[in-house]
This record gives sequence, C-alpha cells and structure tokens, in this order.
Amino acid sequence: MLVVRNETFLRYEDRLYILGSSSNQLYDNNCYYMGSITLLGWVKEAALADVALPEQYHENADIKLSLYPAALSLRQKAKIIKEEVRRAEAVSIKLTITDAIIAGLYALRFKKPFVVESAGFAFGSLWSHGGSILYKIAAIPVELLIRWLHRKAKYIIYVSRHFLQKKYPSRARQIGCPDVVLSLPETDVLERRLDRIQHHDGPYILGLVGATQAEYRGHDTLIKAAKCLLDRGYDVRVAFLGGGTRDKQRMDCAQKYGVSDRIEFCGKLPHDRVGDWIDSIDVLVMPTLQETLGRAIIEAMSRGCPVVGSSETAIREQLGDDCIVSARDVSGIADVIENMISNIDYASACAKENFFRSFKYVSSYTNNIRKKFYSDFYRRELGR
Repeated sequence: MLVVRNETFLRYEDRLYILGSSSNQLYDNNCYYMGSITLLGWVKEAALADVALPEQYHENADIKLSLYPAALSLRQKAKIIKEEVRRAEAVSIKLTITDAIIAGLYALRFKKPFVVESAGFAFGSLWSHGGSILYKIAAIPVELLIRWLHRKAKYIIYVSRHFLQKKYPSRARQIGCPDVVLSLPETDVLERRLDRIQHHDGPYILGLVGATQAEYRGHDTLIKAAKCLLDRGYDVRVAFLGGGTRDKQRMDCAQKYGVSDRIEFCGKLPHDRVGDWIDSIDVLVMPTLQETLGRAIIEAMSRGCPVVGSSETAIREQLGDDCIVSARDVSGIADVIENMISNIDYASACAKENFFRSFKYVSSYTNNIRKKFYSDFYRRELGR
C-alpha cells in the first residue's frame, strides 16, 4: 500500500526527524490497520548544529520510506508521484493534501484501487487562510478536484461523524472514524484537573492551538474575548501554541485592545510535551472557522480541560451544546468562558464530561475500526 500525505522529514547527521503533525505512533497505527506500507515523503536538509530538532523517526520493518528532496518543484513532484502510483498495488490518499490529489488522479488513470482518507474542507481552509491571494485563487479549482475524487472513490474514511460527509457526499463504501493518536486517559489526570479547578489561584489561562498565520484559527477573536473578560473584572491571560509567521500581527491586535502584556506565544512543542501545556491552562478556546476533527480539542478533552468550540465546524460533534458558540461572536465566547472560570461546579462538570467523551477517540478503539475497513478493501480489491 502506497500512502500519500504531505509527509516531510528533516535530515540531520544521517538521522531523520519528523516534521508536521505526524509521529512514530501514527506510523505504527497506520501499519496496524494497513499492514506493510510504502510512505511517500520529502526531505529537507538541516545544516545547523543547533537546530531545534523535532521527533526522530524510528525505523519500522513494516514501512518502506520513499523519500525525495523537498526543494523539488510541483511539476517534478508530480512526476515522482506518478511513478510511485504506477508501481503501487494500491494507494491510500489523505485529502486535502496536494500530493494526495495528484496521487488520486493517477490512481484513477492507472486503475489502481485506492482509499480516500477525507480529513479536511479544502475550500474553507484556503479561502479563510489569510496571507497571499494565491490561496483564494486556488480554493475553487482545488475544491472541485476534491469533490470529484470523492465521487469517484469506492472507499472513503471520513475523520468526522457527519460534517465532511455533508461537504463531500459519496456513494462509496464509507465509515466515519478519526485518526487521532490518543492513549487511554488515566484517571489521575482528571483528578489533577478537578483539583486545579477547585483550588484555583492566580490568573486564568486561556489557550488556543494553531499557527498564527492561519487567520481562520481565531487568534484575534480570543484576544478580543480576553479584553471583554478583563473589562468584567477577571484576571485572564492568553497562551498561543503552534508557532507561525504572524506573531507580530497577533501582538498588534493585542496592543490595539490594550492586552499585549497578557499574551504569550509558546511556539511549537514536541508532542510529548503538549499534555503538560494543556494541564497548565484553564480553558482551551478554539474560535476557528475551519475544523474537521479538532485533534487539539480531543487531546484537551482527554486531559479533562474545559473547552470552548465554534459552531461553524465539526467541533460541534465533539462537545456539549453549551460549550459551542459562533466563532464570530466575541461576546458569546466571553460569556461561555466566564461561566467556566466563575462557576466551579460547571467547570468540574465540563472537565468530567470531556474526559469521558474522549474515550471514543482512543487509538486502540479507532484502529480496530480502521483495520476492519482496510481488510475489507484488500479482500474486495486485491483478493487477500
């Protein structure tokens, strides 16, 4: 099985390090439900000895890496993807990634059986991205290609329960199953959260996860909501996790509303430290206009953290109705946060509900659902 996502690695001193949101645990999960795979990826060379290195890739006997220079042009990459698909027995593509779109088109051309992993709403993400006008120019043709691939696919795994199924309807054999890497939460995590809520001391920390250049993530919205809460007399601070290229623009917004001394940019953290960061905040606030799974939200839920999510996205499939509000409603977001930080009983109830809701996203459960789906694909399409 050829797996095509936007896998990028950093090479330093003959070792590979994983860039982006992938991890060794994700690759192990892939092998559990797909079997042996060929992973198509791109490599960047690291020249600096003091470079901040992400998670190191660990060799896996069930994974064959097929790696090429990341600096290649899109046309050169397309030629490589074409040949990889031509050689493959079957293909798994993760839409809405550009590499996956190209692989899907060649899978159809070469009549290769393929599985679509439907993981994003392309038009919304590109149109709301901010920055270059090229994102908006690309939004419509990319969206049309992705819709067409969904219609042509015979097998689809949606990461949502309903949201993406409505965006990209298909007659394919399909399931809704997330691909979050999540271990079974331990009860002492919830106990520590409840203790934090009941014996809170100091400012309330409001967290948001997302790159600062992604306008649709709602950084400025949370800054405005924090201003509302400060005006109501609450001692709040904001912590942004995720790095990005527009910290200055976010700080400009904070200065405009007089809250610049309340903002912290935490940058990127290794995955094994994200849990500690979540434990250090009081409410995760995600006023995003685009979200099809909400991995950060699921991880926060597994830590018993109260969460505020947006009604425009698939987050509403994950949280209780009273924790959902429009991403554009600054006052409404402030109201929900205020209820969570001023009402100990309500915050404790949110913590417990989120903690136990997270169990259905545990990898040991979702991996078995995916394994059954891929086994059916192999049996029907490859006769094994």
